[in-house]
Amino acid sequence: MLEFYKEGLKKNTVPLILCFFIVTCCMYVYSPEYLWLFMIITSVIQTTVFSFYTYIAKKSMLMRFISILGSFVSIALMVMIALKTGNNKSSIDYFIWFLSPQALVDFSVPYIAATFIIINFFIASTVYYFSAVRYRISMTFMITLIPFAVYRKEGTQVPVIFALILLVMYMALMIHCRQITPKPRQKFIAEKGYRKSMILFLAFTSLIAVVVPKPDINIDNSWVETVFESERITDYMLKRLGIVSETASSSGIYSGSSDIKLYEIKSDEVPLNLKSQTYSLYDFDNNIWRTSEEEVSGYEISDTYAEMLNPADFYKSVSEAALLDEEFAEKYNLSDIKWKTDTDCRKSFTMLSSRVPSKYFYTPVLSYSVTTPSDISVYRASQGMLFADGTSGFNYTVKYYSDSFIDDKGMQQIVLNLNNENFPEFIDDIRDILEENEVTGYSDVLDAYYRDYRSSMVYLDEYSVSLPESVHSIAEKIVRKKDSDYEKALAIQNYFNENDFVYSLSYKKPENYNMEFFLTEGKTGICSDYATAMVLLSREAGIPARYAEGIHLHDPDENGIVTVKDSDLHAFPELYISGFGWMSFEPTQIGQTETGTSFDLRMSAYVSASAVALILLILVINKFIYPVFAEKLFLYRVKKSSDEKSVEMIFVKIRKLFGLEPCTTSAETGKYIREVYGMDIDSTVEIFDRVIYGGEKIENTLRNDVLSVYTKLFEMKKEENKKSGK
Repeated sequence: MLEFYKEGLKKNTVPLILCFFIVTCCMYVYSPEYLWLFMIITSVIQTTVFSFYTYIAKKSMLMRFISILGSFVSIALMVMIALKTGNNKSSIDYFIWFLSPQALVDFSVPYIAATFIIINFFIASTVYYFSAVRYRISMTFMITLIPFAVYRKEGTQVPVIFALILLVMYMALMIHCRQITPKPRQKFIAEKGYRKSMILFLAFTSLIAVVVPKPDINIDNSWVETVFESERITDYMLKRLGIVSETASSSGIYSGSSDIKLYEIKSDEVPLNLKSQTYSLYDFDNNIWRTSEEEVSGYEISDTYAEMLNPADFYKSVSEAALLDEEFAEKYNLSDIKWKTDTDCRKSFTMLSSRVPSKYFYTPVLSYSVTTPSDISVYRASQGMLFADGTSGFNYTVKYYSDSFIDDKGMQQIVLNLNNENFPEFIDDIRDILEENEVTGYSDVLDAYYRDYRSSMVYLDEYSVSLPESVHSIAEKIVRKKDSDYEKALAIQNYFNENDFVYSLSYKKPENYNMEFFLTEGKTGICSDYATAMVLLSREAGIPARYAEGIHLHDPDENGIVTVKDSDLHAFPELYISGFGWMSFEPTQIGQTETGTSFDLRMSAYVSASAVALILLILVINKFIYPVFAEKLFLYRVKKSSDEKSVEMIFVKIRKLFGLEPCTTSAETGKYIREVYGMDIDSTVEIFDRVIYGGEKIENTLRNDVLSVYTKLFEMKKEENKKSGK
């Protein structure tokens, strides 16, 4: 082991020091208080990497390839495990964390560890390659500038001491690399005078850099800020974090299944769909949803009638009217409807943590109140979205009326006898009955329900689009024998489960894909496809419907907390049901979601262990099996070659066996073995010279003599290696 490090240090001292300071300079940005720890670990990693590359440089091409591949796989797995851990603990994604100045993001040990591993191995590998394998002054200069780019991202300057050290070590590397590859038969002698001159030159250069005043230069760096403003990166961030945009991401955002933690929510009920935005404008040809003007603006929630849209209160008004008027009860089949005093549909949930603060709140359909930790105004759009005049942050609580209340027996009696044709008359009948009997307290609820109905009908007329006859026929066939809006909605929702539709994350959509193809031929897609299809079919059936994007809550822990991951981003339809109001539906077969694409921590540990085992196996093969196999193969080739060729092959192998350069002459080889090992091989040298330089043909006995000498040398070297532990 000592020899392993000794050789790596001896040949790469200057590049090693440069790498050490490049990494140190970068890590000072991420954690200056633990810089001493980074410096210790960096010195170990850099020395090991350089020694490893120096060691495998002498091996066969196959072994070099396998060793480097194995090491890269191990490094990649370590980074993946660190990122996996960080994504589950941090409030933001690594990509955003890395691009953001450290002053604006949380301190994340896993992310810092991942960055540390990446920088260490990238710097060590590239500097080694461009200094020891193929010297390129421009590439080493670019690598030296990496810390300057990191500090530029932070909006600060590289500390003078670091800048000075990087400059000095880069110049030292140039001097070092100019001398490490002498031409054949040339030997560079590093005399004391040369070293003193080099040190004096670097010291003098450093002094000038420190002492000479620097001119004030105004540089326009505005282009740097625009680098990260491209639509692609912005799109990535929005989709990754589920942030609202004006164009729905119906073809991309919900096709992943990663385990990145986005939110933590404590909710009164699960499963539950929460929306961040609805989209009303649909482009059939391009299969794209867009927001309308009324979906991105609104009024303060206190000025809206959202709290009045309480299905339980409406149910109470209906039961009161049915109790007072038998004719009304018989007309709408409500004769046995009864109000229970404990009937309620009020629920709430609390956003405990959020990956990225946003002005938009995640809310159920019938949300009517938001409590925030700070004093901010909350606005409600006409389609139910709630947003703030500033950043909402997290730890906000939303109160809402639950969709599940529609399953109440009395509520079922109401909605199964109503549709958007008879609902206005139904409201008028209730008002008349209550007024005749001087019953008060329901006017606000009835007014709110009627206003909601009227606006929903206007919405249906305004946003319905012309669809192909095939889509219209499907909708007509589904709802043909259904009377109430609720029955029609359930029939459309169940249509996808009853007609061989498939949920698939891996499905590759054909060109010119649209909803007609999905409904008639493809029948395969993700939640956004199912949601879009149900919205269009519902509108064709005369039911107001809109497309919503948000998250799906499920599987709370023992404390009732739901961890929302990237794979829980979801699209779903919202429909207006006469007698109840707007509510969400679920046409997507959520339980049949494909698995196997997420990166599981146990799997990563298993793969890591397998990679380590593979590397150990490679080392064992390289140490014990490969030398034996290579030796037998060499002897076989010698046996099959001519006598003259065999002599040449054996002598070349002797040079390799003792680590001599290819340019070493036969006489120098014989002298080295005689002086170091005390074995005289002059006869072998003579035979080699006669064959190679004299062009003589030799007898088979001389070839055997040379082979015998080689065998003795091989055994002698083998014994030496065993004693030294190599």
